[in-house]
Amino acid sequence: PGYFETLDIELRKGRLLAAGDTRDRALVAVIDQAMADAYWPGEEVLGKRFTRQDVRDSPLVTVVGVVENMRHSDLYSEPRPTLFMTPDQVTRFFMPYQAWAAVRTQGDPESLASAVRQAVYAVDSNQPVSQVRPLEEVVQQSITKSRLGLLLLGILALLALTLAVVGIYGITAYSVAQRTREIGLRMALGAQRTEVLRMVVRETGLLAVLGIALGVALAFALTRVAATHLSALLYEVTSTDPMTFAGVAVVLALVALAAAWLPGRRATRVSPMMALRVD
Repeated sequence: PGYFETLDIELRKGRLLAAGDTRDRALVAVIDQAMADAYWPGEEVLGKRFTRQDVRDSPLVTVVGVVENMRHSDLYSEPRPTLFMTPDQVTRFFMPYQAWAAVRTQGDPESLASAVRQAVYAVDSNQPVSQVRPLEEVVQQSITKSRLGLLLLGILALLALTLAVVGIYGITAYSVAQRTREIGLRMALGAQRTEVLRMVVRETGLLAVLGIALGVALAFALTRVAATHLSALLYEVTSTDPMTFAGVAVVLALVALAAAWLPGRRATRVSPMMALRVD
């Protein structure tokens, strides 16, 4: 009792386990939504009874509540069917069994590790306590490998973005250098600096938009092919998430415009007389 409230696990229907669910009472259990969907799909599960087929004369257990799904091993695995019983009753159904206790604190959880062990020993001095650690540590340990993979992907993405900036800047600067006479002539005929800057940025932006559109289309196709491999690195987002693609496209467009701005500014400072003298 109190386990679900401590971990903020939502009750979907029925009731939670109570202190009155003792060893001498009828066996009851709370199950998660995954178990309800697996064994009684589309049915009303409250009041359903089940037993163990691998044990002769196993007692019947009645479902009294359904809670939301939980991920027990990591953030990426699909929730597996799970049932919960009180310590008093579970020994009549499972033997031996492994129990977990959850404690909510307002301070540093690690400072209460010794007190938690002493509380368990006060109830049963022979009860082993294997691990007492903060839930945050459990979560962080489960995502260590994924975090390393994402870090490497982030580094590669940063390198790719840097190459894109250098490439766009180089192409734009080369284009401006090749058009020095044209730019000088335009300015000699009355073109304003802002018009020249707008022309350079607009032309670069058009090429960037075409490149980004082609890149997004290819990336979308490739991620659909590799979706099964990418799913292990993703949490609550799909490999073809539209918001992710849109965000990346916007970032690349802004980077392209920023990379084109400096050569464009340089073009506006070209002296018409000097530009017309260039061979």
